[in-house]
Order: sequence, then C-alpha cells, then structure tokens
Amino acid sequence: MKTILTGIFLTFTLFALAQVSAHWGKNPVLVGEHNSLTLTLTLTSQNSTQKIQYQPKSGSFSCEIKQKNETLWKQGGELEILAVQDSTFTEKKKNITTFVYKTIAWDTAMYRVPNQQVTIGDSTYFMEIPPLAVVFTKKKIDPSIFEIPIHAESEWWMWLKKYWWIFALAILALILLIRWNIRKKANRIATMSLRERTLLALSQLKKKEDWKHGKLILHYSSFSSIVKMYLGSHFELNLMERTTQETSLLLKQKLKDENSVKRILNLLLEADMVKFAKTTPSDDQVKKSMQEFEHIVNELSPLELPNE
Repeated sequence: MKTILTGIFLTFTLFALAQVSAHWGKNPVLVGEHNSLTLTLTLTSQNSTQKIQYQPKSGSFSCEIKQKNETLWKQGGELEILAVQDSTFTEKKKNITTFVYKTIAWDTAMYRVPNQQVTIGDSTYFMEIPPLAVVFTKKKIDPSIFEIPIHAESEWWMWLKKYWWIFALAILALILLIRWNIRKKANRIATMSLRERTLLALSQLKKKEDWKHGKLILHYSSFSSIVKMYLGSHFELNLMERTTQETSLLLKQKLKDENSVKRILNLLLEADMVKFAKTTPSDDQVKKSMQEFEHIVNELSPLELPNE
C-alpha cells in the first residue's frame, strides 16, 4: 500500500513540476495549405534547472491515416516538414520551451502523428498529438458552377485507348505461339526413344549445375530419379519407390551382367550417401558419375545408337 501511495505521489509531483502539450495551428486544414504544430514543455521554477532532451524531426512525419469512409487507421500517410523552430522563455515563474513545426500535406485524410518523446531530467514524457484533418474544398464560382480539379489524360493512355486492338492481337499471337511451342515440344518428346529421353534429362541436369550452387542433395535426388526412371522403363520394373538394396535384387533378376549391376549400384549408393549421410563428392566425381550413367544407357540400348 505504501508503495502504491508513493507512486501516486511521484506521478502528481512530476505532473506539477513539468507539463507537455501539443496543438495544431489549424485543424482542419486544406490540401497544400501551410500549417503549424506546436509542442510546448512547461517547467515550474522548482524544476527549471532540469535538462530537456528532445530531438526535433526533419523531412516528414510518417503518420497513420484514415481516409473517407474508412474506420481503421493504416500506415501510409506523410506530413512534410518545411521547417522547425525552437524557443525558450519565462512566463509567471515558469520556463516554457516550444518547438514549432511548419507542415504541409498533399493528400486528403485524417492524419495521426506518432507521439513525441521528450526527456526532462530523469523522467520521460510522451506528447500525444491530436489527429489532423486534411480536406479539399470546392471553390464556388457562381450559384450553379463549382470549380473542381480536372486531370488531363496522358498521351500514351489516349493512344492506348485508341489502338487497344493492336495490343489485344499481339497478346493473342503470343499466347498462340507459346501453346504451339509447348505442343511441339510435347510431340517431340513423345516420339523420342527411351534412350533419347533419358540422355535429354541428363543433359538438362548437367546444364543446371545445382551442385555448384549449394544444391548438392537436390542434384543427386534428381540424378537417382533419372537412373531409376530409365532402369524401370527399360526392364519394366517399378523402381521409383524402391530402396537401393531392393533395386539391386530386382536388377540381378533382369540383368545377367554382374559388372553392369555393380556399376549401377555404385551410382545409386553414391546418391544415397549424399542424401542421407551428407557426404560431399568433388566436382570431378559428380561429373564422372553422370558420364558413367551415360555410358551405361548407351551400352544397354545398342540398337538405338546412331549409325556412323
């Protein structure tokens, strides 16, 4: 209880020794109209020796805003600061320090300037600034005519509206060209032999060079998938979900050449070591493995080799 009373006493004492406030020169204000924001710090004579620490802002205030028909504050407002002046004077045994900001706003909205922090002695105060309304007023010329801003259309927009059909045709032609290329590529791949499709996938994997860009595991995952895809299609086996040991047993039933089975098994084991044991083969070893698999594909597809 004593602690609470002490805190209340100190709060009222500080309030009596120092007061802070903020007010606008005009509120509301018109778009593009100069305005002033005055921050006032008042010290009583008993507290006049306390040091005031406040860093004036420059450039602009980044404000929260509410525009027409909106109920929630949002980021994005800006009040431009044209100048700032400070002064100190004594009035009725009170030392008064003011900071006067000259501001201007270019968008209609309700602006909420962030609270300004000031330190007086060992105490910190936050000056709450009232929201500022920035509005646009129509100028009345006569009882039936109002002056309102007219924004002329740019030349490129007028040209676009006039010749929009050219852009429409260009976009349609581009879409048709893309679809034609996709279909052509799909037809070309569909007519390729298993050997050609496999070597094409291997060539694309080489060009990506994932192992040189910190993606060694991704490279070997793709490499082992290409190996299993080829072997599964060549020997009519489902190998994609098989372990390396299961793949080895199935290959031994289809491929009587033990040396070829051993070479294939070494490639798959190398991929497993990278994916699960986090080993790091050298650049030469990565290239050598892909070259070895290319030799195996050519050996297992002798009838598909081009005549020279």
